Amino acid sequence: MKRYSKYKDSGMKWLGEIPSHSKVVFLKRISNIVLGKMLATRPKTELDELGYYLCAKDIHFTGIDYSDLKQMYFSREEKQALRVQKGDLLVVEGGAGAGGSFVVEEDRECFIQNSVLKVRSHNYFLSQFIWYNLFNLMSKGYIDYVCNKATIPHFTKEKLGCTPIILYSVSEQKAIVFYLDGKVAKIDKYVDLVQKKINALDELKQTIISDAVTHGINPNAKMKNSGIKWIGQIPTHWQVKRLASVAYEHFISNKKVHHQNLLSLSYGKIIKKDINTTDGLLPASFDNYQIVEKGNIVLRLTDLQNDHKSLRVGLAKEEGIITSAYLTLGCRDNVLPIYLYNQLHANDIHKIFYGMGDGIRQGLNFNGMKKLPVVLPPLDEQKEIVDYIDRKVAQIDQLRDKELAQIEKLKEYKQRLISDVVTGKVKVTSD
Repeated sequence: MKRYSKYKDSGMKWLGEIPSHSKVVFLKRISNIVLGKMLATRPKTELDELGYYLCAKDIHFTGIDYSDLKQMYFSREEKQALRVQKGDLLVVEGGAGAGGSFVVEEDRECFIQNSVLKVRSHNYFLSQFIWYNLFNLMSKGYIDYVCNKATIPHFTKEKLGCTPIILYSVSEQKAIVFYLDGKVAKIDKYVDLVQKKINALDELKQTIISDAVTHGINPNAKMKNSGIKWIGQIPTHWQVKRLASVAYEHFISNKKVHHQNLLSLSYGKIIKKDINTTDGLLPASFDNYQIVEKGNIVLRLTDLQNDHKSLRVGLAKEEGIITSAYLTLGCRDNVLPIYLYNQLHANDIHKIFYGMGDGIRQGLNFNGMKKLPVVLPPLDEQKEIVDYIDRKVAQIDQLRDKELAQIEKLKEYKQRLISDVVTGKVKVTSD
């Protein structure tokens, strides 16, 4: 692609040269900036009534991981929200995610966990696409310069207002938007195709796990009716047990132990979290958390009526603490923890837990779960099934990783293309 005929120093080390005819202006010159109120959430168990509900998927701040925050509840008297309009840019004001941004897609009231600065662009920018990407590119270096010198990164209206932005003519903006719309659409279409391959591999993996722990891996085994509708036939030498005969509720309070290894159940995996995080999503004290040990199975069985997509079962691979809102199971001697995990995972995939809970939010405890039927082969066969699943899953994950790497390359290419175009490293025309 062509470059502009003349360039000048932008005055910013992270940006370098920009087209000589473009301008660098402060964000406050081309927008209104408003500080939004922070709305703190209380533990769900303390709410007297179902309040206002927000799926975390509705807000994707760049630089902040909300993957473990599936929903938030607010009591009616706490209803305070920031009014936002389509095209507004929300910028996280403080904490580890300072500078993370999100473009509003429709007029709405916005319940948020972080304090944010709402930026409404004047009519200098015709497209929220170029506005959003230009802000992220320009603010990154400025955020590093202004915020990360502090122990806790923090923005103010004044700091944000001093973020430099490149300003182009209206005709150039139109040309940039037209060019990038076409290029990005093609890249996104290819990404979607690769993502479909990944989804198909994920479905294959779930099918392999489910079939192995419910029907076994011997195609010549004699079968019998399990009496469980969703499972159907099982090998004749397998037993049908209740959950209480293969597992028990495992609860050790952290109140007197003060364990510091913080764990979280996220998308069916138990992951480590930073106990010193500053993003406002963690409690002041972990005394009410529970201790989990290696081999424990953790189930998130709250709010079953709201979220039918998340994976709710995880296997602990290390000792740590996790919220007491989750049910933790220890395994008896007649079952391997990883085998029981895979079978409960199969229940999860088939959405067996939904409809079992009671109360307003459809919660389940051990008493509600202990009669859950479990199909159980002998211990040596459990080990064979687990080894089989591990081999098959490893093969699928290897293919999946290749597809994911391809997506990452495409995203990197897209971001580099956007960066080069909106910062003037390459020239596009309206021809």
